[in-house]
Amino acid sequence: RPDDAEGPIKSLRGIKRVDVPAGQTVLVRFPLTAETFEWWNESKQDMRPLKGNWELLVGSSSAASDLRKLDYKY
Repeated sequence: RPDDAEGPIKSLRGIKRVDVPAGQTVLVRFPLTAETFEWWNESKQDMRPLKGNWELLVGSSSAASDLRKLDYKY
């Protein structure tokens, strides 16, 4: 979350291993559900979806050069 100075820089929310034949591309889908945007709620002591602006990073690894950034509002 770009406006959360106290939270982690990155948080893994989905992972999927796919085989891609040489020279081809494949479509991989990740559903964005309320669980995708859950964050720890200290006062309630549970996980809750957190509305606001999110940066989604998609790529083949966590290296910055492999990531594509998408801005998303939940």
